[in-house]
Amino acid sequence: MNLDDMEKMLMQKQTSAGALRAAALAAAALVCAAGCFSVPSHGASRKIREIRKENASGMLDARVEPVVDRVGRDALVRFRVSGTLTNSCETSAVYERDRIGTARFGFFPGVRPEEAQCAFLACWYNVCMLGTPTLNGLLAEWFRPPDESDGFTAAPKGVFRRSAIFGYYSEKSRTPRKETVHGEPASVVKTVDSLFLPVGPQPWQISVSVSGADASYENFEGAGCVRLAGVYRDDGGASPESCRATLSVPSSYGLKAELADDEKEPVEIRL
Repeated sequence: MNLDDMEKMLMQKQTSAGALRAAALAAAALVCAAGCFSVPSHGASRKIREIRKENASGMLDARVEPVVDRVGRDALVRFRVSGTLTNSCETSAVYERDRIGTARFGFFPGVRPEEAQCAFLACWYNVCMLGTPTLNGLLAEWFRPPDESDGFTAAPKGVFRRSAIFGYYSEKSRTPRKETVHGEPASVVKTVDSLFLPVGPQPWQISVSVSGADASYENFEGAGCVRLAGVYRDDGGASPESCRATLSVPSSYGLKAELADDEKEPVEIRL
C-alpha cells in the first residue's frame, strides 16, 4: 500500500467519525428536547356562563300553563307544568382564564420549543460561564419569580437564566393567552309537584307569534323563558290581550308523551 492510499483511508475514517459525531449530537439534541416537562401557569378563573340541562318524567295534572311577567314594555313568558314529577338538572360552569406563563423542568428548560437552535447557545454560555447557568437551574431557579425577559436575542439580560442544560426554569408571558375551561358538571334529582319547562331555541323549538314583537330566549329566575319585546305600550295605545305559542318537544325529554296535546294545539297566552 502506497502513501496516497494510506492518506485516502485516513481521510475516509475521519469523515466517517465526523458523520458519527454529528449523528450522535443530533440524536442527543432530540433526546434533550424531548426530555423537558412543561407545565403552564394560569391567572384567576372568571365564570362567563353556565350550561344547564334539565329532564323530567312523571304524570301531568293538566296542560301547560303559561306564566307571564312584565318587565317594562316586555313580557317574559315561561311554561309551567304540574303533577307527580321527577326532575333531573345538570349544571356545569364555563370559566375563562389567562395563561400567564410556563414552568419547565428537564433538558434545556429555558429554550422555547420554537427556538430549539438556542440550545447550542446555552451550551456555549455554560462553557463561557463554567457551568454556572446549569447550577442556577438546578439550585436557585426554583426560588426566583418567573423570568420576564424575551429570551436569548431580544433581552440579553435573560440569557443566564435561560441557559441551564438541565434544571428548572419559569417564564412570564408578555401577551397572556385566554383559555376556556369547562367545570365539572353537578347533577341534582328532585321529586316536585311543578316545574318550568326548559324552553329555548335548542333542543326546544318554540314559536311565539305577536304582532310587532320580537321574541328571544333567556333565563329568568333560574328558568328558561321567552322575552317578547315591546308588547306593552306606554303611550296609552292598546296592547295585545293574548298570543299563542307552538311547542315542539324533543324526543329525548321524559314528558314527551304527556305533552303530546300541547304540541298538537297552540298554547294560549294571556298577556
